[in-house]
Amino acid sequence: MIERIKRFIDENRLLNKNERYLLSFSGGPDSVFLSFILDKIGYEFELFYLNHLLREDADKEEKFVKEFAEKLKRKIFVERFDVKRFCEENKLGIEEGARIIRREKLYEKIIQFNYNYALLAHTLDDLIENFFIRIFRGSGFGIPGMKMKEDWIIRPILNIRKNEIVSFLNNEKIEYYIDPSNSDRSFLRNRIRMELIPLIEDISPTGLNGIIKTIDNIESMKSSFYKMVKDIKIRRFLNHIEFDSGKYLSLPESLRFLFMRNALSIFSGELELKKEHIKKSEGRFELKNFIVEINKNFGIIHKKVQLEEKRLDIDKSLIFGDFYIECKKVDDLIYKKNEFEDVEYFDLNDLFPPFFIRKREEGDKMVRFRKNRERKIKDFFIDKKIPVILRDFWPLVCDRNGILFIPFVARCERGKIKKETKDILMFKCRRILNGWT
Repeated sequence: MIERIKRFIDENRLLNKNERYLLSFSGGPDSVFLSFILDKIGYEFELFYLNHLLREDADKEEKFVKEFAEKLKRKIFVERFDVKRFCEENKLGIEEGARIIRREKLYEKIIQFNYNYALLAHTLDDLIENFFIRIFRGSGFGIPGMKMKEDWIIRPILNIRKNEIVSFLNNEKIEYYIDPSNSDRSFLRNRIRMELIPLIEDISPTGLNGIIKTIDNIESMKSSFYKMVKDIKIRRFLNHIEFDSGKYLSLPESLRFLFMRNALSIFSGELELKKEHIKKSEGRFELKNFIVEINKNFGIIHKKVQLEEKRLDIDKSLIFGDFYIECKKVDDLIYKKNEFEDVEYFDLNDLFPPFFIRKREEGDKMVRFRKNRERKIKDFFIDKKIPVILRDFWPLVCDRNGILFIPFVARCERGKIKKETKDILMFKCRRILNGWT
Protein backbone atom coordinates (compact mmCIF):
# COMPACT_ATOMS: atom_id res chain seq x y z
CA MET A 1 0.00 0.00 0.00
CA ILE A 2 2.81 2.41 0.87
CA GLU A 3 4.49 1.82 -2.49
CA ARG A 4 1.16 2.27 -4.27
CA ILE A 5 0.62 5.68 -2.66
CA LYS A 6 4.21 6.69 -3.33
CA ARG A 7 3.85 5.72 -6.99
CA PHE A 8 0.61 7.72 -7.30
CA ILE A 9 2.27 10.76 -5.72
CA ASP A 10 5.35 10.50 -7.93
CA GLU A 11 3.44 9.85 -11.17
CA ASN A 12 1.26 12.92 -10.60
CA ARG A 13 4.08 15.06 -9.14
CA LEU A 14 1.99 15.91 -6.10
CA LEU A 15 4.55 16.18 -3.29
CA ASN A 16 8.19 17.15 -2.92
CA LYS A 17 10.48 16.26 -0.03
CA ASN A 18 11.90 19.79 -0.13
CA GLU A 19 8.49 21.27 0.73
CA ARG A 20 6.57 21.61 4.02
CA TYR A 21 2.92 20.61 4.30
CA LEU A 22 0.07 21.07 6.76
CA LEU A 23 -2.27 18.08 6.91
CA SER A 24 -5.91 18.69 7.83
CA PHE A 25 -6.42 16.06 10.53
CA SER A 26 -9.68 14.80 12.04
CA GLY A 27 -8.55 11.59 13.72
CA GLY A 28 -10.76 9.58 11.36
CA PRO A 29 -9.44 6.66 9.28
CA ASP A 30 -8.67 8.74 6.17
CA SER A 31 -6.50 11.39 7.83
CA VAL A 32 -4.88 8.82 10.15
CA PHE A 33 -4.02 6.71 7.09
CA LEU A 34 -2.60 9.66 5.15
CA SER A 35 -0.46 10.87 8.06
CA PHE A 36 0.87 7.34 8.70
CA ILE A 37 1.76 6.78 5.02
CA LEU A 38 3.43 10.18 4.55
CA ASP A 39 5.40 9.66 7.76
CA LYS A 40 6.67 6.31 6.47
CA ILE A 41 7.64 7.80 3.09
CA GLY A 42 9.45 10.65 4.82
CA TYR A 43 7.64 13.85 3.85
CA GLU A 44 7.88 16.98 6.00
CA PHE A 45 4.43 17.75 7.38
CA GLU A 46 2.57 18.84 10.50
CA LEU A 47 -1.06 18.45 11.56
CA PHE A 48 -4.00 20.80 11.99
CA TYR A 49 -7.15 19.87 13.92
CA LEU A 50 -10.30 21.95 14.39
CA ASN A 51 -12.68 21.05 17.20
CA HIS A 52 -16.10 22.08 15.86
CA LEU A 53 -17.69 21.82 19.34
CA LEU A 54 -20.68 20.12 17.73
CA ARG A 55 -20.79 16.73 19.45
CA GLU A 56 -20.82 15.48 23.01
CA ASP A 57 -17.68 13.46 22.29
CA ALA A 58 -15.75 16.45 20.87
CA ASP A 59 -13.33 16.58 23.83
CA LYS A 60 -12.71 12.85 23.54
CA GLU A 61 -11.90 13.23 19.84
CA GLU A 62 -9.56 16.15 20.57
CA LYS A 63 -7.74 14.07 23.19
CA PHE A 64 -7.30 11.28 20.64
CA VAL A 65 -5.79 13.51 17.94
CA LYS A 66 -3.34 15.06 20.41
CA GLU A 67 -2.20 11.62 21.56
CA PHE A 68 -1.89 10.39 17.97
CA ALA A 69 0.27 13.39 17.01
CA GLU A 70 2.47 12.75 20.04
CA LYS A 71 2.96 9.10 19.03
CA LEU A 72 3.74 10.16 15.47
CA LYS A 73 6.12 12.82 16.84
CA ARG A 74 4.51 15.48 14.68
CA LYS A 75 3.53 18.99 15.74
CA ILE A 76 -0.22 19.58 15.78
CA PHE A 77 -2.18 22.84 15.82
CA VAL A 78 -5.44 22.47 17.75
CA GLU A 79 -8.15 25.10 17.53
CA ARG A 80 -11.71 25.29 18.83
CA PHE A 81 -14.59 27.02 17.12
CA ASP A 82 -18.32 27.15 17.85
CA VAL A 83 -19.47 26.06 14.39
CA LYS A 84 -23.14 25.68 15.33
CA ARG A 85 -23.40 29.26 16.53
CA PHE A 86 -21.48 30.48 13.50
CA CYS A 87 -23.86 28.66 11.13
CA GLU A 88 -26.93 30.01 12.92
CA GLU A 89 -25.61 33.57 12.79
CA ASN A 90 -24.68 33.27 9.11
CA LYS A 91 -27.68 31.15 8.03
CA LEU A 92 -25.52 28.30 6.78
CA GLY A 93 -25.98 24.55 6.90
CA ILE A 94 -23.71 22.74 9.36
CA GLU A 95 -21.73 20.96 6.62
CA GLU A 96 -21.19 24.13 4.58
CA GLY A 97 -20.34 26.28 7.61
CA ALA A 98 -17.93 23.70 9.02
CA ARG A 99 -16.19 23.41 5.64
CA ILE A 100 -15.80 27.19 5.36
CA ILE A 101 -14.34 27.53 8.86
CA ARG A 102 -11.97 24.58 8.38
CA ARG A 103 -10.70 26.10 5.14
CA GLU A 104 -10.29 29.54 6.71
CA LYS A 105 -8.43 28.29 9.77
CA LEU A 106 -6.27 25.96 7.68
CA TYR A 107 -5.41 28.75 5.25
CA GLU A 108 -4.49 31.07 8.13
CA LYS A 109 -1.92 28.53 9.34
CA ILE A 110 -0.58 27.98 5.81
CA ILE A 111 0.11 31.71 5.48
CA GLN A 112 1.25 32.30 9.06
CA PHE A 113 3.83 29.48 9.12
CA ASN A 114 4.82 29.47 5.43
CA TYR A 115 3.71 25.96 4.48
CA ASN A 116 3.82 25.15 0.79
CA TYR A 117 0.47 23.36 0.63
CA ALA A 118 -2.38 21.98 2.71
CA LEU A 119 -3.02 18.24 2.47
CA LEU A 120 -6.58 16.86 2.51
CA ALA A 121 -7.33 13.16 2.99
CA HIS A 122 -10.14 12.92 0.44
CA THR A 123 -10.51 9.47 -1.07
CA LEU A 124 -12.03 7.93 -4.19
CA ASP A 125 -15.23 7.41 -2.17
CA ASP A 126 -15.40 11.17 -1.52
CA LEU A 127 -15.05 11.80 -5.25
CA ILE A 128 -17.90 9.37 -6.01
CA GLU A 129 -20.12 10.79 -3.27
CA ASN A 130 -19.46 14.29 -4.54
CA PHE A 131 -20.48 13.16 -8.05
CA PHE A 132 -23.89 12.00 -6.81
CA ILE A 133 -24.43 15.02 -4.57
CA ARG A 134 -23.98 17.34 -7.54
CA ILE A 135 -26.31 15.20 -9.67
CA PHE A 136 -29.03 15.43 -7.02
CA ARG A 137 -28.55 19.20 -6.91
CA GLY A 138 -29.10 19.44 -10.66
CA SER A 139 -25.54 20.18 -11.76
CA GLY A 140 -24.68 19.47 -15.35
CA PHE A 141 -21.34 20.40 -16.83
CA GLY A 142 -19.77 20.94 -13.44
CA ILE A 143 -20.43 17.50 -11.92
CA PRO A 144 -16.91 16.48 -10.75
CA GLY A 145 -15.62 18.82 -8.09
CA MET A 146 -12.35 17.42 -6.70
CA LYS A 147 -8.88 17.56 -8.15
CA MET A 148 -5.62 16.04 -6.97
CA LYS A 149 -4.03 19.48 -6.87
CA GLU A 150 -5.64 22.91 -6.99
CA ASP A 151 -4.46 26.25 -5.66
CA TRP A 152 -2.99 25.65 -2.17
CA ILE A 153 -4.56 22.20 -1.67
CA ILE A 154 -3.30 18.69 -2.52
CA ARG A 155 -5.24 15.41 -2.19
CA PRO A 156 -2.62 12.61 -2.22
CA ILE A 157 -4.98 9.62 -1.72
CA LEU A 158 -7.76 10.46 -4.17
CA ASN A 159 -7.15 7.09 -5.86
CA ILE A 160 -7.81 4.94 -2.76
CA ARG A 161 -11.14 3.42 -1.66
CA LYS A 162 -12.31 3.85 1.92
CA ASN A 163 -12.60 0.10 2.56
CA GLU A 164 -8.95 -0.34 1.55
CA ILE A 165 -7.94 2.28 4.12
CA VAL A 166 -9.95 0.73 6.95
CA SER A 167 -8.63 -2.74 6.10
CA PHE A 168 -5.04 -1.47 6.08
CA LEU A 169 -5.40 0.30 9.44
CA ASN A 170 -7.05 -2.72 11.05
CA ASN A 171 -4.35 -5.08 9.75
CA GLU A 172 -1.62 -2.76 11.00
CA LYS A 173 -3.48 -2.32 14.32
CA ILE A 174 -3.47 1.47 13.90
CA GLU A 175 -6.16 3.20 15.95
CA TYR A 176 -8.49 5.81 14.49
CA TYR A 177 -11.49 7.75 15.75
CA ILE A 178 -15.03 7.12 14.51
CA ASP A 179 -17.17 10.24 14.14
CA PRO A 180 -20.71 9.21 15.22
CA SER A 181 -22.25 11.80 12.86
CA ASN A 182 -20.94 9.76 9.90
CA SER A 183 -23.84 7.36 10.50
CA ASP A 184 -26.47 10.13 10.66
CA ARG A 185 -28.70 9.48 7.64
CA SER A 186 -30.16 12.99 7.75
CA PHE A 187 -27.05 14.07 5.82
CA LEU A 188 -27.27 13.43 2.08
CA ARG A 189 -23.62 12.39 1.86
CA ASN A 190 -24.13 9.71 4.51
CA ARG A 191 -27.21 8.30 2.77
CA ILE A 192 -25.27 8.10 -0.50
CA ARG A 193 -22.40 6.30 1.24
CA MET A 194 -24.57 3.96 3.34
CA GLU A 195 -27.47 3.26 0.97
CA LEU A 196 -26.85 4.24 -2.66
CA ILE A 197 -23.26 3.05 -3.15
CA PRO A 198 -23.88 -0.41 -1.57
CA LEU A 199 -26.99 -0.74 -3.78
CA ILE A 200 -24.94 0.03 -6.90
CA GLU A 201 -22.29 -2.50 -5.88
CA ASP A 202 -25.03 -5.07 -5.22
CA ILE A 203 -26.59 -4.50 -8.66
CA SER A 204 -23.22 -4.62 -10.41
CA PRO A 205 -19.82 -5.34 -8.84
CA THR A 206 -18.26 -3.14 -11.55
CA GLY A 207 -20.87 -0.38 -11.29
CA LEU A 208 -18.64 2.05 -9.43
CA ASN A 209 -15.86 1.52 -11.96
CA GLY A 210 -18.28 2.73 -14.61
CA ILE A 211 -19.06 5.82 -12.54
CA ILE A 212 -15.35 6.52 -12.07
CA LYS A 213 -14.88 6.25 -15.85
CA THR A 214 -17.82 8.63 -16.32
CA ILE A 215 -16.17 11.15 -14.01
CA ASP A 216 -12.93 10.79 -15.98
CA ASN A 217 -14.82 11.25 -19.26
CA ILE A 218 -16.53 14.40 -17.99
CA GLU A 219 -13.15 15.73 -16.91
CA SER A 220 -11.79 14.96 -20.40
CA MET A 221 -14.69 16.82 -22.01
CA LYS A 222 -14.14 19.72 -19.66
CA SER A 223 -10.45 19.71 -20.57
CA SER A 224 -11.33 19.88 -24.27
CA PHE A 225 -13.71 22.73 -23.57
CA TYR A 226 -11.11 24.54 -21.48
CA LYS A 227 -8.65 24.36 -24.36
CA MET A 228 -11.10 26.40 -26.42
CA VAL A 229 -11.52 29.01 -23.69
CA LYS A 230 -8.25 28.36 -21.84
CA ASP A 231 -7.27 32.01 -21.67
CA ILE A 232 -10.38 32.96 -19.69
CA LYS A 233 -9.60 32.52 -16.02
CA ILE A 234 -12.46 32.26 -13.53
CA ARG A 235 -11.79 33.54 -10.02
CA ARG A 236 -14.21 31.95 -7.56
CA PHE A 237 -15.39 33.63 -4.38
CA LEU A 238 -17.99 32.40 -1.91
CA ASN A 239 -20.95 34.15 -3.57
CA HIS A 240 -19.65 35.36 -6.91
CA ILE A 241 -17.17 34.71 -9.69
CA GLU A 242 -15.13 37.09 -11.81
CA PHE A 243 -13.77 36.49 -15.30
CA ASP A 244 -11.92 38.27 -18.11
CA SER A 245 -14.70 39.94 -20.08
CA GLY A 246 -12.44 40.95 -22.98
CA LYS A 247 -11.60 37.35 -23.83
CA TYR A 248 -15.19 36.26 -23.16
CA LEU A 249 -16.57 38.87 -25.56
CA SER A 250 -14.18 37.71 -28.28
CA LEU A 251 -15.79 34.24 -28.31
CA PRO A 252 -18.52 33.26 -30.78
CA GLU A 253 -22.01 33.08 -29.29
CA SER A 254 -22.02 29.27 -28.99
CA LEU A 255 -18.82 29.26 -26.91
CA ARG A 256 -20.02 32.19 -24.79
CA PHE A 257 -23.08 30.11 -23.93
CA LEU A 258 -20.96 27.07 -22.98
CA PHE A 259 -18.58 29.23 -20.97
CA MET A 260 -21.43 30.89 -19.07
CA ARG A 261 -23.08 27.54 -18.31
CA ASN A 262 -19.79 26.20 -17.00
CA ALA A 263 -19.29 29.30 -14.86
CA LEU A 264 -22.80 29.04 -13.41
CA SER A 265 -22.25 25.33 -12.68
CA ILE A 266 -19.84 26.40 -9.93
CA PHE A 267 -22.96 27.42 -7.99
CA SER A 268 -25.16 24.66 -9.50
CA GLY A 269 -27.03 27.35 -11.44
CA GLU A 270 -26.33 26.43 -15.06
CA LEU A 271 -29.89 25.22 -15.67
CA GLU A 272 -31.18 28.79 -15.23
CA LEU A 273 -29.30 30.02 -18.30
CA LYS A 274 -31.08 30.21 -21.67
CA LYS A 275 -29.50 31.06 -25.01
CA GLU A 276 -31.45 34.31 -25.24
CA HIS A 277 -29.58 35.54 -22.15
CA ILE A 278 -26.32 35.79 -24.05
CA LYS A 279 -27.68 37.18 -27.32
CA LYS A 280 -26.58 40.58 -26.08
CA SER A 281 -22.84 40.32 -25.46
CA GLU A 282 -22.52 43.19 -22.96
CA GLY A 283 -24.78 44.53 -20.23
CA ARG A 284 -26.59 43.26 -17.17
CA PHE A 285 -29.21 40.54 -16.89
CA GLU A 286 -30.84 38.63 -14.06
CA LEU A 287 -31.61 34.96 -13.62
CA LYS A 288 -33.78 33.52 -10.87
CA ASN A 289 -30.92 33.30 -8.38
CA PHE A 290 -28.11 35.27 -10.04
CA ILE A 291 -27.15 38.70 -11.35
CA VAL A 292 -24.78 38.83 -14.33
CA GLU A 293 -22.93 41.93 -15.44
CA ILE A 294 -20.51 42.08 -18.37
CA ASN A 295 -18.72 45.07 -19.85
CA LYS A 296 -15.35 45.77 -21.42
CA ASN A 297 -13.64 45.92 -17.99
CA PHE A 298 -15.01 42.89 -16.15
CA GLY A 299 -17.43 39.99 -16.11
CA ILE A 300 -19.16 39.06 -12.84
CA ILE A 301 -21.79 36.51 -11.85
CA HIS A 302 -23.20 37.10 -8.35
CA LYS A 303 -25.63 35.02 -6.35
CA LYS A 304 -28.70 36.87 -5.10
CA VAL A 305 -28.09 36.87 -1.36
CA GLN A 306 -29.88 38.79 1.38
CA LEU A 307 -27.37 40.42 3.70
CA GLU A 308 -28.62 41.45 7.12
CA GLU A 309 -26.77 43.55 9.68
CA LYS A 310 -24.61 41.43 12.00
CA ARG A 311 -23.07 42.24 15.35
CA LEU A 312 -19.32 41.59 15.65
CA ASP A 313 -18.00 41.32 19.19
CA ILE A 314 -14.35 41.61 20.19
CA ASP A 315 -12.39 38.34 19.73
CA LYS A 316 -15.11 37.01 17.41
CA SER A 317 -15.41 36.52 13.66
CA LEU A 318 -18.17 36.21 11.09
CA ILE A 319 -18.89 35.89 7.39
CA PHE A 320 -20.60 38.71 5.55
CA GLY A 321 -21.16 38.01 1.88
CA ASP A 322 -17.80 37.06 0.39
CA PHE A 323 -15.85 38.36 3.37
CA TYR A 324 -14.49 36.70 6.50
CA ILE A 325 -14.13 39.42 9.16
CA GLU A 326 -12.36 39.13 12.49
CA CYS A 327 -12.35 41.60 15.40
CA LYS A 328 -9.55 41.13 17.91
CA LYS A 329 -7.57 42.97 20.59
CA VAL A 330 -3.84 42.78 19.81
CA ASP A 331 -0.59 43.94 21.37
CA ASP A 332 1.04 45.29 18.24
CA LEU A 333 0.57 45.79 14.49
CA ILE A 334 1.66 42.33 13.39
CA TYR A 335 -0.55 41.59 10.37
CA LYS A 336 0.13 43.01 6.92
CA LYS A 337 -2.20 43.67 4.00
CA ASN A 338 -2.17 41.72 0.75
CA GLU A 339 -4.40 41.28 -2.30
CA PHE A 340 -6.99 39.18 -0.46
CA GLU A 341 -6.51 40.29 3.16
CA ASP A 342 -7.00 43.79 4.54
CA VAL A 343 -6.15 44.86 8.09
CA GLU A 344 -6.84 48.06 10.00
CA TYR A 345 -5.93 49.01 13.58
CA PHE A 346 -7.85 51.34 15.87
CA ASP A 347 -7.47 52.84 19.33
CA LEU A 348 -10.27 51.01 21.12
CA ASN A 349 -10.77 53.86 23.59
CA ASP A 350 -11.74 56.19 20.73
CA LEU A 351 -14.46 53.85 19.43
CA PHE A 352 -18.06 53.25 20.47
CA PRO A 353 -18.90 49.53 20.73
CA PRO A 354 -20.77 47.38 19.97
CA PHE A 355 -19.45 46.86 16.45
CA PHE A 356 -21.56 45.62 13.58
CA ILE A 357 -21.29 44.83 9.88
CA ARG A 358 -23.83 46.01 7.34
CA LYS A 359 -24.16 46.82 3.66
CA ARG A 360 -24.29 50.37 2.34
CA GLU A 361 -27.35 52.56 2.75
CA GLU A 362 -28.56 55.67 0.98
CA GLY A 363 -26.71 58.74 2.27
CA ASP A 364 -23.77 56.88 3.87
CA LYS A 365 -20.75 59.15 4.38
CA MET A 366 -17.33 58.93 6.03
CA VAL A 367 -14.27 61.10 6.71
CA ARG A 368 -11.33 59.19 5.28
CA PHE A 369 -8.08 58.63 7.20
CA ARG A 370 -5.84 61.71 7.08
CA LYS A 371 -8.52 63.70 5.28
CA ASN A 372 -10.73 66.46 6.64
CA ARG A 373 -13.59 66.28 4.16
CA GLU A 374 -16.60 64.00 4.51
CA ARG A 375 -17.44 62.09 1.34
CA LYS A 376 -20.14 59.72 0.15
CA ILE A 377 -19.37 56.00 0.37
CA LYS A 378 -20.27 55.78 -3.31
CA ASP A 379 -17.28 58.01 -4.13
CA PHE A 380 -14.87 55.72 -2.28
CA PHE A 381 -16.15 52.76 -4.31
CA ILE A 382 -15.71 54.74 -7.52
CA ASP A 383 -12.15 55.72 -6.54
CA LYS A 384 -11.25 52.06 -6.02
CA LYS A 385 -13.12 51.00 -9.18
CA ILE A 386 -15.32 48.55 -7.26
CA PRO A 387 -17.89 47.25 -9.80
CA VAL A 388 -21.45 48.45 -9.20
CA ILE A 389 -22.69 44.85 -9.02
CA LEU A 390 -20.47 44.22 -5.96
CA ARG A 391 -21.18 47.40 -3.99
CA ASP A 392 -24.50 46.26 -2.50
CA PHE A 393 -22.77 43.13 -1.16
CA TRP A 394 -19.72 44.91 0.28
CA PRO A 395 -19.32 45.05 4.10
CA LEU A 396 -19.11 48.25 6.11
CA VAL A 397 -17.56 47.87 9.58
CA CYS A 398 -19.32 50.26 11.96
CA ASP A 399 -19.67 51.30 15.58
CA ARG A 400 -22.45 53.33 17.21
CA ASN A 401 -20.89 56.54 15.89
CA GLY A 402 -20.67 55.59 12.22
CA ILE A 403 -18.58 53.79 9.61
CA LEU A 404 -15.07 52.76 10.66
CA PHE A 405 -13.75 50.69 7.82
CA ILE A 406 -14.64 49.65 4.27
CA PRO A 407 -12.41 46.61 3.61
CA PHE A 408 -10.01 47.02 0.68
CA VAL A 409 -11.43 50.51 0.09
CA ALA A 410 -10.86 53.00 2.94
CA ARG A 411 -10.90 53.55 6.70
CA CYS A 412 -12.12 56.50 8.73
CA GLU A 413 -10.09 59.18 10.49
CA ARG A 414 -11.41 58.21 13.92
CA GLY A 415 -9.55 55.82 16.18
CA LYS A 416 -6.09 56.22 14.70
CA ILE A 417 -3.21 54.68 16.64
CA LYS A 418 -1.20 57.17 18.74
CA LYS A 419 1.91 56.90 20.88
CA GLU A 420 -0.23 56.83 24.01
CA THR A 421 -2.62 54.16 22.67
CA LYS A 422 -2.99 51.33 25.19
CA ASP A 423 -5.75 49.16 23.72
CA ILE A 424 -5.32 48.24 20.05
CA LEU A 425 -8.29 46.79 18.20
CA MET A 426 -7.69 44.99 14.92
CA PHE A 427 -10.22 44.35 12.17
CA LYS A 428 -8.91 41.74 9.75
CA CYS A 429 -10.89 41.02 6.62
CA ARG A 430 -10.31 38.38 3.97
CA ARG A 431 -12.17 37.84 0.73
CA ILE A 432 -13.15 34.18 0.70
CA LEU A 433 -11.44 32.97 -2.45
CA ASN A 434 -12.38 29.42 -3.41
CA GLY A 435 -9.85 29.18 -6.20
CA TRP A 436 -9.06 29.62 -9.88
CA THR A 437 -10.43 27.43 -12.65
